[in-house]
Amino acid sequence: MLRNGKSVFARKRLVLFEMIFIGFDYGQEFLTIYPRSNPEVSMIVYHGSNVIVARPRLVHQNRTLDFGYGFYTTTNLNQAISFADKVTSRRQSGSPCVSSYVVPDIEKLAGRYKVLVFSEPNEEWLDFVFANRNGMYAGKQYDIIFGPVANDTIYRTFVAYEEGILTKEETIARLKVKELYNQMTFATEAALNELTYSGQLPIERGKP
Repeated sequence: MLRNGKSVFARKRLVLFEMIFIGFDYGQEFLTIYPRSNPEVSMIVYHGSNVIVARPRLVHQNRTLDFGYGFYTTTNLNQAISFADKVTSRRQSGSPCVSSYVVPDIEKLAGRYKVLVFSEPNEEWLDFVFANRNGMYAGKQYDIIFGPVANDTIYRTFVAYEEGILTKEETIARLKVKELYNQMTFATEAALNELTYSGQLPIERGKP
């Protein structure tokens, strides 16, 4: 399909190449994707599951999650693939799938919704995640939450904090020298409607 002399595919590639990656000063691989100031450029986020999710919806979980109730996505494809594997293994059905979506950038969303952004694993982030994971959060409700998520290895540090083995300061110090990814949670129906499904991504596996 051609549009203004360019194929839709070529135009999408241009959009992706225009995205820039911003790292934080603690030198980790926790990266967020922020588009340039171009109204046509948006973020690309992924959702890993055991099925393709072309129409995202809010589903109450029987377990507590880092950012509470919501539809979880990430800008990191590897993180989405890892989550797809975990969900498939836990549910013992389907197969690992990654769905991708286009969504306006954080700055635009913040002008329309109540958005909470954690730029690093600091004390506020730790308190927020701790309260949600333990079903104790009773603070302000947000439409969208964006911030760090730890991989499986890092959760051992978090569990040590939950069990009182590590202090808050020790936990934050350890998290800041670990590899962190990100997650973007849509907690209300209105915010969820900002997601536009853009397709399924194949999960590449290493050759035996």
